[in-house]
Amino acid sequence: MSPAYLDCEEALRLVHRFLGEEGESVEHLALREHLESCRPCHSVYLDSVGAAAALGRARRRLREEGEKNARRATQRRLALGGASPPNQRRRRNLRILFLPALAIFAIVQFQNAFGAAPRADLAVISGPVAMPEMLIEQPGTVLPMERGDWCATAPGASARLVVGRSEVHLGSLTRVMLEDTRPLRLRFGQGTLVLNGPATVTSSVGVIEVAEGRARLTFENAILNAECLSGRLAGWNTEGGREFVAGEEAVFYY
Repeated sequence: MSPAYLDCEEALRLVHRFLGEEGESVEHLALREHLESCRPCHSVYLDSVGAAAALGRARRRLREEGEKNARRATQRRLALGGASPPNQRRRRNLRILFLPALAIFAIVQFQNAFGAAPRADLAVISGPVAMPEMLIEQPGTVLPMERGDWCATAPGASARLVVGRSEVHLGSLTRVMLEDTRPLRLRFGQGTLVLNGPATVTSSVGVIEVAEGRARLTFENAILNAECLSGRLAGWNTEGGREFVAGEEAVFYY
């Protein structure tokens, strides 16, 4: 049975309703048909799936951390129950000594999470490289990038984007837009990227998240190829998603 035609409003309603559910109902098939023909709705769907996946990973990490803390608390109670008074005093003294270090660590973590966003610097390896309202031809030139800025390399040109611990190498005929710096998020238009995570790369046909390690991405003729060089990465589109480890690759297309 051929699914009924959907307009954008109905497609977005189904995105929010069925995100995360399983099944192949008529509405699912109609939604998929609409997403394959409407790029704006397809982009909203990918962003929604990315947000849901990130939320799921965060919840899993919090649950694992809670279980780990509970085990540690149980071990501490058991250890203190059979400890002699001198051992208890030594433990208290050690805790007092470590309190300043823990306070400094907490301050650093807070600044990393809520402080100023990491700086994004684009270094020209070989030009020309285009940015908003400018064309850079001199190798070695380093310019800052802001959220919403794009850059594009000419044939034979290359550049390197550094954001905090993340580094992205742009090959020839590559175009990207900087969406965010904490964490690094890029909109991939075309070309070749070799990047060290953590980073998320969004294209019109799929989303790639490099949690750790290194990956090579190529995007040409609406076909996105993702190769995990080290560590692990995750990729998803309207068909679903999965994780990859070193040596594995995936292809995404309409």
